[in-house]
Amino acid sequence: MPIVVFGSTVVLKLVERFPLIIHAGAAVLAFTAAKMIVSEPLLEEVFDESTRRWAAYGTAVVGVLAAGWWTSRRERGAMTTMRTAESAAPPRSRGKHGLMS
Repeated sequence: MPIVVFGSTVVLKLVERFPLIIHAGAAVLAFTAAKMIVSEPLLEEVFDESTRRWAAYGTAVVGVLAAGWWTSRRERGAMTTMRTAESAAPPRSRGKHGLMS
């Protein structure tokens, strides 16, 4: 157990320092998934050419990385909108008994 805890702590610190590790991991997983799809015996006629195989690999990797970029950008935009709305809200006043209304 201590080895697992220590190892996960090291990985977490590396990811915090180098966020590119997350993107590299996603790219490796996408490449592996594409490789599994391309090597499927039922699809060997579709991916008989090496050009199509590499196109499938590239499409999977670029698609996953683009989806991650789009999602993080959308979440950042939502957070910015929330912060803007919070700063534009009128200040809350205290009522007659000193309670927030």
